[in-house]
Amino acid sequence: MKKTLILATIAITLIAACGREEAPPEPAARETIAIKFAAGDLEIREAPKDDAALITTYKTGESVSILGEQGEWSEIKISFEKSGWARTAALAANKADVGSTAGEVRFRIAPEPVTQPGAHGVIRLEATVNVHGDVTGVRTLENTTGRTALELLTAESLRKAKFFPLLQDGKAQQFVYEYTATF
Repeated sequence: MKKTLILATIAITLIAACGREEAPPEPAARETIAIKFAAGDLEIREAPKDDAALITTYKTGESVSILGEQGEWSEIKISFEKSGWARTAALAANKADVGSTAGEVRFRIAPEPVTQPGAHGVIRLEATVNVHGDVTGVRTLENTTGRTALELLTAESLRKAKFFPLLQDGKAQQFVYEYTATF
């Protein structure tokens, strides 16, 4: 009877052990390929898409570890086991390139030059810029060229520009920028 009980216990233990799944292996540590800085409030998303779920947001000037790049996106290390995606254009290679101060507004991506043969005069535009450095609105202040099409092209070029965020007391601020194109 004692032998039967021992054999039954061993059999049950073996059956239970065979049915168990092995724990998945620990994920391999990935190498950081670069350290960059948030050039404004940096949104980290689950996938390299603007409509992917937001995981977290880094503040202007915070350093981030880059694990890889895919097109216009960089993979950001969030923790040992987790990463997310941010637009590469929203990152700065040096902390000094992170933002502008009130005395020096700087373009991250300058407006493309607009030309039109025979045009003479000035087009002055006013751009509204959000805390991320994106142009959210443009209005014409002056157009002495007499060419509406040239004015529209210049305004479109300014809409595509990107600014370094304007920092005031370490926080990004919305601002208005006056832009002049001379022809």
